[in-house]
Amino acid sequence: MYHELLQHSNSKDMKFKEMKKLSDTESDRAKRINDSLEGSDSAEAALLKSSSYFIRDGDVTSGLGALIAAREKQFLQTKQALKKKLIKAAALKKRCGKLDNHYEQWSFSVRQQNFLGDPEATQTVGSLIRDSMRIAGESPGSEKEKKELRALVQELRVLSETMTSRMRALRYIEAVQKLQSVSAMSRANSADICHCERCDGSGEMSTPLMVNTLCGHIVCCTCLDQRPEREEDCCAVNNCTAAAPPYALYEAEAFAVEENIQPQAHYGKRLQDITSLIHNTPKEDQVVMFVQNYELMSTTKDALRSDSISYHAVEATSSISADQIEDFQENSDQATRKKVLLLNLADESAAGVYVSLPSAEMQRLLLTL
Repeated sequence: MYHELLQHSNSKDMKFKEMKKLSDTESDRAKRINDSLEGSDSAEAALLKSSSYFIRDGDVTSGLGALIAAREKQFLQTKQALKKKLIKAAALKKRCGKLDNHYEQWSFSVRQQNFLGDPEATQTVGSLIRDSMRIAGESPGSEKEKKELRALVQELRVLSETMTSRMRALRYIEAVQKLQSVSAMSRANSADICHCERCDGSGEMSTPLMVNTLCGHIVCCTCLDQRPEREEDCCAVNNCTAAAPPYALYEAEAFAVEENIQPQAHYGKRLQDITSLIHNTPKEDQVVMFVQNYELMSTTKDALRSDSISYHAVEATSSISADQIEDFQENSDQATRKKVLLLNLADESAAGVYVSLPSAEMQRLLLTL
């Protein structure tokens, strides 16, 4: 998710005012990007939020598994909606015949002119078009139905493009999951993984594999280098017109780690690593933890609470902040004292707390989220 937001930010030169919310608000990818932008006052703050935690709405599967399930569901829903519209359009086309050519032009642009700019999407929509023409019945048409078909064709354009976008978002997450497998990275040549049909495997694993966040295709650097000059700004996969700027390409090795999210964790690997680190500190030690803002503090509090870690959270609006700090510093009762002191790095109250810690008691771990 962080890489998708980073790509979106870089496409706008990190200019936050130009990072408008994505229009396809129902898609998982757009929703998560929009959620990161919401409440942030800069591109950097949005990226920080995205990298710090990942809430999975109670889903106990892995983070990638949850993303794949959500995006696959949305893709299939969009595909089904497109299928229904196509059957209706095909029936209208059979009735209208030569009265209308809008449907025929759109159909031809999809099947023959690479309108969707994605080979898998073209194949999927092309198959749906053929099936709909076979299923639809025939009867005489009218001028009214001609107008209805023309409006329906516009809906088909939007739906087919939405389906393509969601297919790419799903493909990207599936590519990341594939590359997180150690066995996939240890294969003998890149042809087994590279999506480019021109790849003959001549690029050994020493040749980096790249993932394009804009389309989800995995391509080796050999295939990228061998692109025709007219296609050097596009994905290396044939008939994929997705752009391939440097900021959208990530080396596959960056994802080549096995995910280790525990079933009870709902906040992503970064917060899980922090809570695990806290659990592994000696019982008598304490932790001073800094977060970047109060939104992160709220999420961190939830994560600590769900992992049964006691804490004091110092908030500027709280009237008991001084009492919390004093209790954290002075309470020596192992049964009642708090393990973590949570501070907002942007708040002035955080500056004095660390200074006031007695030097003799520095068995306290300092963490920053």
